[in-house]
Amino acid sequence: VVNGKAQTLDGELVGEVRLNVPGPREDVYPDFDKQNSAALFQGRTGYIRIADPKGEGDAKDSVLDFRKGDSITIEAWVSAHGINDNQQIYIIGKGRTGGSGAMAVNQNWALRLRGVGGAAGVSFLFRGDGKQADSEANWHRWTSEAKIYPGRGWHHVAVTYTFGKGDSVRGYIDGKPVTGTWDMGGKTDAGPVVDDDEIWIGSSLGGSPNSTFLGSIDEVAVYRTVLSPKRIAERFEKIPGEEDKGNTPLVDAASLPDGKVRVEIVEGIPSDRSWVFPMPRETEQFELPSFAFAGMPSK
Repeated sequence: VVNGKAQTLDGELVGEVRLNVPGPREDVYPDFDKQNSAALFQGRTGYIRIADPKGEGDAKDSVLDFRKGDSITIEAWVSAHGINDNQQIYIIGKGRTGGSGAMAVNQNWALRLRGVGGAAGVSFLFRGDGKQADSEANWHRWTSEAKIYPGRGWHHVAVTYTFGKGDSVRGYIDGKPVTGTWDMGGKTDAGPVVDDDEIWIGSSLGGSPNSTFLGSIDEVAVYRTVLSPKRIAERFEKIPGEEDKGNTPLVDAASLPDGKVRVEIVEGIPSDRSWVFPMPRETEQFELPSFAFAGMPSK
């Protein structure tokens, strides 16, 4: 979005990406229609690639190139199915694709999820434009303290930032401001590295499985301005359900089979010392005549 006008760019599907899967819909998210669809990423090699659009006239920079002094807002709706601790999965980013002729350290900007304790923080990343040899000090990563839990439906995430003003970063989850911290090279007033590399949705680093999103993404948008907290708050509306009460759902005893044990395998339980958390959906369910633990797996 430039000067209030939206531009839609064509993308190419690469690998395991499915379009027209159910996205956020009006029965739970009233701002969407009943047929709204999204893109599903399988968490291995799938992503959407978008060529860097040409600048206008003699301008070298495209509308998606950001330099020191430029402001950016990145937003998206995400439904993450899973994430490992310390894994960094991409929602959208420019650069760092690993393509022919492109530097491996050319991250102009990126919005990601970062795995923390079985949950996912919203993360903003760029590489500074310093000329020294690449090191962690050149990378600047901000991650929210608030988290979203995989398997708990759709969430709206957003980050705003003005390059060159380290204190300007703001993060949002489901329309609400969230605090966060800088690490790696820390907060900086440096600008980002800029080139003509592609924009990828759902992955980076040549499609590395460790950076590939597992789940669905919808309504991705990049703005050349800082959206106000009020405008971002208006993005998220949800009809509350049982999962919003914050407690582990109780099993309906009437649904259990007589004379058998139902086993549910659930991934992504947070490491907090508490049973008060939103329960992710089971990844496996089966029934047995009896069940016992002979040992506990380390996972």
